[in-house]
Amino acid sequence: MKKYFAVPSLLGSVLLVSLGHAADLKQSMFTQVVNDVQVVSAANSSEKPAVVNAVFNMPDLVRTGEASRAELVAEDKTITRVGANTIFSFDQANRTINLQQGSLLFHSPKGMGGGTIHTNSATASVLGTTLIVTTTRSGGFKVIDLEGHVAIRFLSGVHQDLNPGQMTFVLAGGRPAPVLTIRLDTLTKDSHLVQGFDAPLPSMPLIQQQVDTQVKEIQSGQAQDTGLLVGDDATPNSVQAVKVDPSTITATQNPSTSGDSVLINSPVLNPAFISTFSSSGGSFTTFEAPPDAPNIIFNVSTIDLSPYAGSLSAFAFVAPNGNITFNGSVTFDGLAVNATSLLEILAGNQLSIASGATVEADVGAFFLGQDGPNAMTLNGVNLLNKDPMGSIILESPSLIINGGSIQASSAIEFFGGNIAVNSPSLISTGFLFMNAAGSINVTDGHNGGGGGGGGGGGGNGNFQVGNVTLVAGDTISLTGSNQTPVAGPVQPFNFSMTATNLIQVQNLDFGGYQTVNMTAHTINLANIDFSNGSVVRLTSHFNALAGGPNTNQASVPGDVNFITGVNYNGQPAQTHLVASGAGIIIAGGAP
Repeated sequence: MKKYFAVPSLLGSVLLVSLGHAADLKQSMFTQVVNDVQVVSAANSSEKPAVVNAVFNMPDLVRTGEASRAELVAEDKTITRVGANTIFSFDQANRTINLQQGSLLFHSPKGMGGGTIHTNSATASVLGTTLIVTTTRSGGFKVIDLEGHVAIRFLSGVHQDLNPGQMTFVLAGGRPAPVLTIRLDTLTKDSHLVQGFDAPLPSMPLIQQQVDTQVKEIQSGQAQDTGLLVGDDATPNSVQAVKVDPSTITATQNPSTSGDSVLINSPVLNPAFISTFSSSGGSFTTFEAPPDAPNIIFNVSTIDLSPYAGSLSAFAFVAPNGNITFNGSVTFDGLAVNATSLLEILAGNQLSIASGATVEADVGAFFLGQDGPNAMTLNGVNLLNKDPMGSIILESPSLIINGGSIQASSAIEFFGGNIAVNSPSLISTGFLFMNAAGSINVTDGHNGGGGGGGGGGGGNGNFQVGNVTLVAGDTISLTGSNQTPVAGPVQPFNFSMTATNLIQVQNLDFGGYQTVNMTAHTINLANIDFSNGSVVRLTSHFNALAGGPNTNQASVPGDVNFITGVNYNGQPAQTHLVASGAGIIIAGGAP
């Protein structure tokens, strides 16, 4: 049986909607202006009211206020409708809409609409005729198909198709989320983007056909209205559900609240805070802190999730407006032990774990995240996913990890504005991935870190990882305590680093890595050993190895710099420069 979900008001942040399969949108005409709509000059930032029949030219900007909206129509009949509290402009180079905040309805003649949607942390290609796109607080965005077929292609190459009346999220990092069927009658009736303009959408008859079909399915019992709203949070396996009347959960009804917090003092969870629904991806259950007790505090060593297990089970602890605190070690038991199960811990403000505590699960993906402005700081914390195909994912505006250990067989993934990793044990036979909008800084402050072949001194500072990928918008800095602090893998793997400005690596042994790739404007290396037979590609801005390699020379911006002690198979690295194949390849073209 189909289950329908309602969609609440659409949120906004930063969004780029590229419409690359049709004529450009260098000029569009205002066909309707409601309340406060201003045109902001790109030349001098001066503002003037938008008026009907005025031509909007790139690269000027449109800003709408409260209870305001605007419609623009291009020469090819492309319709762009923008809602309240929205700021947007057209890109000068192609059919791109730069949406800094707010929401957008886009309608184009059949076969002409589509392109790339990009936020500051998510990208996907979207092709469709009439759709709504709105950003989410996590940095991703929602896509809603009003009529026709919407095709989404993610950066990984994965495709996702939406039928009329379906929606999904594109998550931070460009990852997919489950597809949900929503009630189009509720959405279209309440949406100012659909109903708030004098001229009806050309595709309105097609939208109404789908509305009528959904209503008949519900009336005949072929489909069920869940009575839930789709929230603003999602993961690769789950979507947040919100009760239509969340005020029905109060502190007086539930003895597990204390002051402004929900206290978890028993392995068995209080059902008053739990909601469950099913989608095409399987069951999804949420333990959510209510508005009058926005924080969640764990005071128990074991949580039994077996009542919510299924072949495709997912469970989330969510404090949308508060903090989540672990006062000690916690083991989450009972979810399905397979690659598709998910356990999510998401704090709207701060996620805190007591120093020395161990938090472990046995699931496909174990996600811990926070949306608040402060860094997620883990001091001596141990995170463990015991699933043989399991991963651990950490996401925060900034991420600081001091000591402790993180262990997952399949993958360890970090996402943040800035990421600082100071001497933890990172253990995964799969891969290590870090993605930072700013800088990545990895240091090992301990001696005796171990050499190639998967050995190592154990304890703090012990890295045993397979494939490594680091991506930073600014700088990557890797620093070891001696020349071999990183345990090399037991079989050939790849090590890749990409930074906009600087890659700086010192005191590392890349033994066991079959390929090593570094790309940045400037690359500085010191006390490095690349293994014999490996392919090392170093890409800087100027395609040049700086003069005086391995002589403690000063760094030359834009070049690859062998400062000192840079070796290949124990020999000076500059004696192993090659054009291709095994050896060191110097290339250019980095920003």
